[in-house]
Amino acid sequence: SDTLNLKGNRFSGNIPEEFAQRLTNLRFLDLSQNLVSGKIPDVTWGSSNLEHLYLDNNKIQGAIPKSLPKTLQSFTVTYNTLTSTIPTEMGLLTNLERFEAQDNFISGGIPTEIGALSNLMILYLGYNRLDGTLPTELGQLSSIKAIIFKQMAMTGTIPKEYGNWENVWGVDMSGNKLEGTIPTEFGKLTNMQYLLFRSNLLTGRVPSELGKFSDIRVVSLDRNF
Repeated sequence: SDTLNLKGNRFSGNIPEEFAQRLTNLRFLDLSQNLVSGKIPDVTWGSSNLEHLYLDNNKIQGAIPKSLPKTLQSFTVTYNTLTSTIPTEMGLLTNLERFEAQDNFISGGIPTEIGALSNLMILYLGYNRLDGTLPTELGQLSSIKAIIFKQMAMTGTIPKEYGNWENVWGVDMSGNKLEGTIPTEFGKLTNMQYLLFRSNLLTGRVPSELGKFSDIRVVSLDRNF
């Protein structure tokens, strides 16, 4: 079979390097909701076909590997204890549609290379220790639908290039240290349903165009200055 679904068991221990190297035809691997610990193997994965790798809700440590399969469409590692930084090599995973790494201890900046992921629809990095400024290159994410950068330490302003996210329906950057104003370019994002920038250092006026969106459900801008 090209699918291995081991979700919601009590598997413990680490993911052996040999296991990763011998996965020859696997397309789907789900180890989420287990007790897996140790590091994600930073080896050449045996399967050049692996499209979906789900590792959420475990006790995985260490860094996101630099050598993930280029065929990946989904990579989720939410609710683990990952540290280190997001490797710039993530920008090489051009098939990636979902990258979810919320609730870890990942630090450093958001790599500009992620802006090259033209198929990326979901980018969840909230509840980490990421800092630095928001890369303008993320404005090139032409397929993006939902972004969560909540409860981190991002500084600087919101790039006007993010007004190019024409398919986006959800943006949550609450709980950072963002300054300046919400770019007027956000007034072009007519699919927006959830826009949350609460608990930042934003000033100025809210773009009047946001009030014209027929689908908008939540706009949360409180606790700014």
